[in-house]
Amino acid sequence: MTICFRFLLVFITVATISPFGTAKADSPPSDLIVEKRLKTNTSLCRLRFAWTDWPPYLVSGEQAPEGIQIDLINWIGAEMNCEIIYRKLKWAESLDAIENGTVDVLGRASKIASRESFALFSNPYRQDLLILTIRKGEGRKYQFGNIDQMFDRGFKLGILKGGYFGKEIEKYRSKPEFADNFVEFELESEILLALNNKEIDGIFESPFTIDHAVMANPLYNNFQEYPLEILIGESHFMFSKKTVSEHTLAQFNQALARVKQSDAYRQHWFWSTIK
Repeated sequence: MTICFRFLLVFITVATISPFGTAKADSPPSDLIVEKRLKTNTSLCRLRFAWTDWPPYLVSGEQAPEGIQIDLINWIGAEMNCEIIYRKLKWAESLDAIENGTVDVLGRASKIASRESFALFSNPYRQDLLILTIRKGEGRKYQFGNIDQMFDRGFKLGILKGGYFGKEIEKYRSKPEFADNFVEFELESEILLALNNKEIDGIFESPFTIDHAVMANPLYNNFQEYPLEILIGESHFMFSKKTVSEHTLAQFNQALARVKQSDAYRQHWFWSTIK
């Protein structure tokens, strides 16, 4: 069955420039304010946050990671008076680290049964919409209208190792006869290069990630969206059961709720989908 959404995106992305850069009453605290709160708080908590490059949400900065996902976790941490410590890992490594307790939290996680045995999940903070992206000029080559037709015709899809892509995609990943339809990669950047180099036929990706890639690298100007979309569900912050208590999770959710009431959150993190 086709999953196709008309969507209202209330979100502004400008290359690697943080949308939270302007100080306003309802904006997240600046780094200076966060640092001041941490220094004056005697009962400081710390959360080790796993991250990997995923522009424009998560990008490597000169001294620390940057991007709107980093702004959001810093904002929530400041609301909790909690220090965020960053560990850069590949996505599959991040999941392992959550399971074994070497990190405490990661973002943009889907809440699925296979993860609930070792992880806790925050309340959701956004919906995940992915759009099929192919090489420019190849749309007529495929001529399919839904996921079933896509895989029946041998479409080779690039996916992130350890990632979750919604029930329709996972249905095919679980079937041995469709194993050749999937090519796994460790990093998002590797998937984009593979598509550019014709190693795969397409990817499902956030439209903001593709827009950023096109802006940042002229090689990706030969990408185009194909009219096939999937709404995976909701994104959560995911916590290690080995290191994070239900009490800390409740505090995190309270801070997240305060953040979600602000105009800044509604401008940069909320969108609605209309089926």
